[in-house]
Amino acid sequence: SLKIFVGYGTPGGMPGFGTSNEMSGKDIDIMARYIQHPAPTPPEWGMKEMKASWKVLIPESQRPKKQMNKLNLNNVFSVTLRDSGELALIDGDSKKIITILKTGFAVHISRISKSGRYLYTTGRDGLINLIDLWMETPQTVATIRTGSDARSIDTSKYKGYEDKIAIAGSYWPPAYVLMDGFTLEPKKIVSTRGYTYDEQEYHPEPRVASIVA
Repeated sequence: SLKIFVGYGTPGGMPGFGTSNEMSGKDIDIMARYIQHPAPTPPEWGMKEMKASWKVLIPESQRPKKQMNKLNLNNVFSVTLRDSGELALIDGDSKKIITILKTGFAVHISRISKSGRYLYTTGRDGLINLIDLWMETPQTVATIRTGSDARSIDTSKYKGYEDKIAIAGSYWPPAYVLMDGFTLEPKKIVSTRGYTYDEQEYHPEPRVASIVA
């Protein structure tokens, strides 16, 4: 049946790789066999790997002291360009594209800082972009990869802690990460692996799917 699905597709939208002549009968047979193999466990991603991936492209001291453009920052759209691994910033007043920035693959969430100055994005591949909207043309000022599969990020909004802490959640490794809100320097990783509250069974992969301040 797997060979039939791969070859002829499904009504739900999966293409037929055989009927479109993209795969031969032999290739379809090999693919059907491959799919049945258990997936290997992905590699871990700890503090050492995070710090190695962390880049501050423009230090805080070199960033603008005031807004250098005339954008209405209360009306800027952050639009995911999924397959190209990019993000389009669009002026909500004029509907014109402000700029297109390289990001992680398939940005899953864009979150604005409490101040309204910074935009935080995370791709499904775990790459986070910190974008400064005050620059003449908004651009990425820091990046970090917090894992290999991720979905969400936000910053602290509580009085006295505004934007001081960025927090990102990962599907893999199952954890959330606390970072400096202005540089993305990783500070602490908290694993979500553990025992379920009810049956007390060990759960190896409790994914962190959404973070909302």
